Amino acid sequence: MPLRLFKGILLLLAVLFCGAAHAAETPCSPDSVRISLLTCSPGPEIFELYGHEAVRVSGRVGGREVDQVFNYGVFDYNAPGFVYRFVKGETDYYVDVMPTQWFIETYMRQGRRVVEQVLPLSPGEAIEYYGMLLTDMQPENRSYRYKYFSNNCATRLLDKVEQMPSARNCPVTDLSRPSGTTYRELIRKYNTGYPWYQLGIDLALGSMIDEPVTVRQTMFIPMELARYYGKQEVLVDGRGDVRKSPTPWYLSPVFAAWMLFACVAVMLLCGRRWRAIYSFWFLLCGLAGTLVCYLVFLSSHEGTSPNWLAWWLNPLWFIPAVTVWVRPLGYFTRYAAAVPGIATLLLLAAWPLLPQCGNPAFFPLMATTVILSLRLPR
Repeated sequence: MPLRLFKGILLLLAVLFCGAAHAAETPCSPDSVRISLLTCSPGPEIFELYGHEAVRVSGRVGGREVDQVFNYGVFDYNAPGFVYRFVKGETDYYVDVMPTQWFIETYMRQGRRVVEQVLPLSPGEAIEYYGMLLTDMQPENRSYRYKYFSNNCATRLLDKVEQMPSARNCPVTDLSRPSGTTYRELIRKYNTGYPWYQLGIDLALGSMIDEPVTVRQTMFIPMELARYYGKQEVLVDGRGDVRKSPTPWYLSPVFAAWMLFACVAVMLLCGRRWRAIYSFWFLLCGLAGTLVCYLVFLSSHEGTSPNWLAWWLNPLWFIPAVTVWVRPLGYFTRYAAAVPGIATLLLLAAWPLLPQCGNPAFFPLMATTVILSLRLPR
């Protein structure tokens, strides 16, 4: 009996000793993480023109070291019906997580600048923010409906930041004050060198994006968000502006539009009224009008309605595009072209009074449409 008791005491001492030694080697420390925003400068592709925003979580959680980046800018080109859903405004983006080093190396290879801004969250808020990110990573929460101005890689992170009392006081300015700019002006600022893309934006988006916005609303662009959230630490210096070089003036849509107008005017002055030219132009206006009217009346995109360009670009142009080839229908064709033609003329005359900012290429294109619609082949 004494021997068994002695062995039990030795076993207990061994357990206590090993436990104490293990505690000394790996002291128990509470969870502690740092939350920071990573802002990546614009890239050369169209979907990279406004930069990118992600959030970094680094520190210790559950006894292990973490250093991860949560990226809300993931989408799949190969998803079924991607193009149709994109046009309709039903594009789904995803959140993904990766080691910070992987994320940084991606932008380092592209030569794009990456800066980090640590959010001034309390320890409890940082853990709570991390928890929200992990919740978003659950299979049922990973996808979200992308919105150009209000639900993207930057705004989703900002929405979470604004739930934290400590971070609300982080911006150096009142985010609700007027910014002195509009959505369209911001878009044009970052689309420098991509005038054809800007022409498409100006066709698709209507007068809503010409209304003044607050500082908070400008933060759908990651580069604007980074201006207000504390000191920036450069992680990747990059190679400067890696966007494409500015488009030469002679390849710009404005120059192309005026050249088209001049060619059509010369054609009419010379008495040439080639039906192929009329049919092609009216068909082009009809196709563009179908897209514009679809965006205005059927899509769920932000900023597409109202769009005053629908008075110029609409499906009515399909009628004269076809009937111009049928000589017995000449009288009908004149009326079929005159109705949208006069609407275009009125739009062109009234444009300075409208609340929508137009692309400079619109006006020679509208003038071309007017003169063709009023000078049909006999």
